[in-house]
Amino acid sequence: MPPSVLRYLIGRDPGCAIPIADDSISRRHAQIALDGAQIRVEDVGSSNGTFLIRQGQSRKLDKEEIVFSTDTLQFGSVQLTVKELLDNLKPPPAPSAAPKASMIRCACGMVKTQGEKCPGCGQ
Repeated sequence: MPPSVLRYLIGRDPGCAIPIADDSISRRHAQIALDGAQIRVEDVGSSNGTFLIRQGQSRKLDKEEIVFSTDTLQFGSVQLTVKELLDNLKPPPAPSAAPKASMIRCACGMVKTQGEKCPGCGQ
């Protein structure tokens, strides 16, 4: 029996599996799917688009696309590597657990996990 496909929503809505607090990102922006060792991403009707950046070349995603951990994805004006997205996937919290942190834009312009130090400026 093939493994189940795990799908995670990326967007500005705090209920997304990967919430990113940035105005250039739609509430429901994109979806990442894990199917065994294969990673796929698709835009789910965002306003500003989802772009795949691979080997310095950027292109808009019009359909579901296989991506690699070394690829960079751009959601609105926010760029994250596929590895960064996968590192932020966490199992759903237990009902009594506190909600996981959101990704936010630091004052310096870098994207960071809320409550953690910025990798760009250290704040």
